[in-house]
Amino acid sequence: AGVFVKSEEAVQRLTEVDTVVLDKTGTLTEGRMDLAETHGSEAALDLAAALEAHATHPVADAFVRARGAGAGPVTCVEAEAGAGIRGVVAGHAVVVGRPDWVAGQTPSPLPADLSHAFRGAAERGRTPVAIVVDGAWAAGVGVGDRLRPEAAALIRRLQVDGTALHLLSGDDPAVVAAVARELGIADAHGGVSPEAKRARIAALQADGRVVAMVG
Repeated sequence: AGVFVKSEEAVQRLTEVDTVVLDKTGTLTEGRMDLAETHGSEAALDLAAALEAHATHPVADAFVRARGAGAGPVTCVEAEAGAGIRGVVAGHAVVVGRPDWVAGQTPSPLPADLSHAFRGAAERGRTPVAIVVDGAWAAGVGVGDRLRPEAAALIRRLQVDGTALHLLSGDDPAVVAAVARELGIADAHGGVSPEAKRARIAALQADGRVVAMVG
């Protein structure tokens, strides 16, 4: 099956797992995202794509496939895990990422039209991504990512076996809730940082659970 087993102890440990913590993007979903909807400045979308070309994430891949990466030279790139990326593109300060994180990068309030677009995208199961250029809200996208064909059967099998399931994702809480409803996962949380995921797993272990993290 293409699996190299390095540790017999690890295999034995797997037989004792009673709790599975699942990531969403690329785990329950295919991880091949597409820009399903766009709002705002076309120029800002191109600047965002040029910046995302310097990131390694399914959202970044979606930007580059849809818009290319030729908006100009990119410098001062800083990525924050589970949140977004910022940098200078063709002389413009550009920030791309989760709307709540991006909001913390600018003093400007989120415009009503973009706020409405982000809510609608999340309700449709799409990940909202915000773009700020030179401190001003410029554009947003809704990124689509299909569930893996085998995801529902996997969840049912684990539930039949009596395994406790938790879905922890850095994605928008509304998107995570939509995926959880579709798959029948009761305990699901979005907007969770990598550090918070680790803390949640440690809490489960401290409670005596044997945890497998899939992500």
